[in-house]
Amino acid sequence: MADKPTESVPSVSEIPASAMTGRQGQLKKVLSLQDLYFLSLGGIIGSGWLFGSLYAAENAGPSAFLSWIIGGIFVLFIALTWAELGGMLPGSGSLARVPQYAHGYFAGFYFGWAYFVSAVTVPPVEAIAVVTYASFYAPSLTSHGVLTPLGYAVSIVLMVALFLLNYFGIRIFGRFNTGITWWKLIIPTITVILLISYFYPPNFSNFGGFTPYGTSPIFASVGTAGIVFSYLGFRQAIDYSGEAKNPSRDVPRATIYSVLTGIVIYTLLQIGFVGAVRPAQSGLSPFSWANLGNSLYSSGPLAEVFAILGLTIWTTILLIDAIISPMGTLGIYTGTSARVLFALSEGGHLPEKTGDVHQKYRIPWVALVLSLVIGIIFLFAFPAWGPLATVVTSTTVFTYLAGATALQTFRRVAPELKRSYRLPAANVMAPLGFIMATLIVYWTGWPYTLYAFIAIILGLIAYAVARSRGNYKISDIKQGIWIVIYSIVMVILSYFGSYGPTSSAPYPGNFLASSVSAVIPFPYDFIPVIVVSIIFYIWGSHSGYETDELKKIKELSTQATPSS
Repeated sequence: MADKPTESVPSVSEIPASAMTGRQGQLKKVLSLQDLYFLSLGGIIGSGWLFGSLYAAENAGPSAFLSWIIGGIFVLFIALTWAELGGMLPGSGSLARVPQYAHGYFAGFYFGWAYFVSAVTVPPVEAIAVVTYASFYAPSLTSHGVLTPLGYAVSIVLMVALFLLNYFGIRIFGRFNTGITWWKLIIPTITVILLISYFYPPNFSNFGGFTPYGTSPIFASVGTAGIVFSYLGFRQAIDYSGEAKNPSRDVPRATIYSVLTGIVIYTLLQIGFVGAVRPAQSGLSPFSWANLGNSLYSSGPLAEVFAILGLTIWTTILLIDAIISPMGTLGIYTGTSARVLFALSEGGHLPEKTGDVHQKYRIPWVALVLSLVIGIIFLFAFPAWGPLATVVTSTTVFTYLAGATALQTFRRVAPELKRSYRLPAANVMAPLGFIMATLIVYWTGWPYTLYAFIAIILGLIAYAVARSRGNYKISDIKQGIWIVIYSIVMVILSYFGSYGPTSSAPYPGNFLASSVSAVIPFPYDFIPVIVVSIIFYIWGSHSGYETDELKKIKELSTQATPSS
């Protein structure tokens, strides 16, 4: 029997300097391309595939699958930008450090804190998803979609269990996640096949037609139906890149592959779900897409589809998956939020103790504990899946803006750093990614843009009071002030646009309903949002400079010599 070929593992000298500086070098470099791809894909296929189809259909009706395509394409543009950055500057919690490398200390903390808020809120979202689906058999866990005291207790137990799995090391968690993600690939694929086999075409033309509430909800659903929330898992390969064997090669590939896979799976699921709904058995009379959340499909959308179709075996499998899929994502983001805190500590924003690495398990254990505690606090603040998923979406996409401006900064001041993947036509693709991220933030609507901004500002205020390791300089604040002003402008546009409180409801049941027409009506509101995007993209790109940290990485990269 021929010997099994061994995987080529780069020596320490071949790993980019950013993954070796500070305590990054203490982390185990054990993750392969498959591990990174499965981390990103596992982050993408979580509770979103269990609930997203329902919320999107409720908002936009049969045209909801277009929301998944639009959201996927927009996120792909953002991911392409970060694919270059992740391969060039890998490190655990990298998305929280890259803005600091490009824009300085003040902007670094602003983006980093926002990113932490977006990451630490995902575990409670996934815990809520597990418990909500479990209420299919145990109704006492929820009441009208909101956790009961028993539901809270079960959610906390789930979060603690996945915390422990992360605590005992990245190698163990990597194996756990690989097995979970294979399941996540197989079950949705079979589900799509079964849904299409029971496809009922008239659903796409009856009950108001293909776009029963117009085209506005197609775009609103991108931010408010958990669509972008589902895709945002692509970041995992980047955030775990400090523990990758070959980050320069594998991080860009894993990032791009995961988004493409997610677009295909989610689009087909949405089409299959709409085609498999049986209006006569929904419990609604008369049936309407807008009231789907009040129907029999509300507690477990896909499981209920198969229960009504008489496929009880697959209903049971989906209820099992409703525990497995979100728990996999819960575990991934438990580790991600800890790595973001670790990165903020390495950047000098938090006490040094926050970034302590466990000597045996080689994980940032203090950050892991803090992330668990903060995640539980968010669980009590938002005890329902939809609102918390929307807050996560707005905050996360906001942090991705830094990718476009940082990429252009590095192209200008650090062209010599090795890039295994270079974003083609970056002068076009990077600003498009910035515009698309801005539109997604806008589509999440009022008051969620305000909530995201408040969460970020509270972090800045708390840090300014504590000043635990304050390194602020006036010049640094000047370089990063663009992002604060951008945030304020987006909150204002959100208020006066077609997804704000001055708008008439773009679709029945919209929580933004008002008797007053929007000051900037749909679709004309897209124009000022795009103009604002271009202005702040130019400002942000030109504010970037060769920071001291970037200089250090460039020096270390120059000194490193590849082993033979």
